[in-house]
Amino acid sequence: MPQAQPVVVVNIVAMSYAGSTWANMLLGANSEAFSIGEMDRIQKYEQATCTIHGPECPVWSRFDRASDENIFLQISRISGKRFLVVNNTRKYLEC
Repeated sequence: MPQAQPVVVVNIVAMSYAGSTWANMLLGANSEAFSIGEMDRIQKYEQATCTIHGPECPVWSRFDRASDENIFLQISRISGKRFLVVNNTRKYLEC
C-alpha cells in the first residue's frame, strides 16, 4: 500500500486588511492546494459553511467538527489536497 503524502499547512499570519485573504485565495488556486480561509469560521459554528456552494459543498458538507481526527488531516482527506492554506491561525498552530 503506497504511503500517503504529508500534509503541508501554509499559514498566512498578517495584520487585518493586509491582503491575507487575497494571498490565501491565490495560493489556494493551485491544483494541489485547498484554501481553508480563517480557522475561526470552522471553530465558531456547528458546521463549516461554504460561501460558493452553500450546504451542498463537496468538502464542508462532509467535514465533522466533532471528529477526533486532526482537523488538517481531515480536511486534506476530504478535499483530496495535500497543501492547505489558512489565514491567521496563531491559536491553532499546535493542532
